[in-house]
Formats: sequence, C-alpha cells, structure tokens
Amino acid sequence: MTFIPIELVREVILCILDVPWRSDIDEIGSNTKPDWVLIQSLTLASKTYRTLALEAWFRTLYIKSPSDILHIQILFPDICNAWTRYV
Repeated sequence: MTFIPIELVREVILCILDVPWRSDIDEIGSNTKPDWVLIQSLTLASKTYRTLALEAWFRTLYIKSPSDILHIQILFPDICNAWTRYV
C-alpha cells in the first residue's frame, strides 16, 4: 500500500483553505473562510489528517468577543500555542 506524504497532504489542505471563497465581503476583519464541509472529511479520515486540517483551519481565528478565546482554549488547547497565526 502506498501512502501520500504528510507534507503533500498539508499543502493540499492549505491550498483548499487559501482560495478566496467569499468575494462579497469587503469589510476588514470579516470571516472569509470557506465552508467547513470542504475539510470535514479530512478530520474524520485519521488522527493525522484531523490534526493537519485543524491546524490549517485555525491558522486564522475569527472570534466575536475576547471571552471566546477562553472557551476555545479548553476545546482546542493547541490553538493559541501553536496553530493560530492571525486573530
């Protein structure tokens, strides 16, 4: 059985998420992420794919209030420490 290298899977995920999906939003700070369903299957495929998909998804984090970050840290402890690059 042949496996796809993890580096290649990471690049595919990043390419999926980096496409400008919502051109109708012009406001600064608006959430322009694509629908979750585009990467949801990857989060269900394996533990490794799930980690890669969540890491890519949370590279940019959109929150409504500062207190949201506390709840997110409980569910996903790696978000603030390693994954998120932009809030």
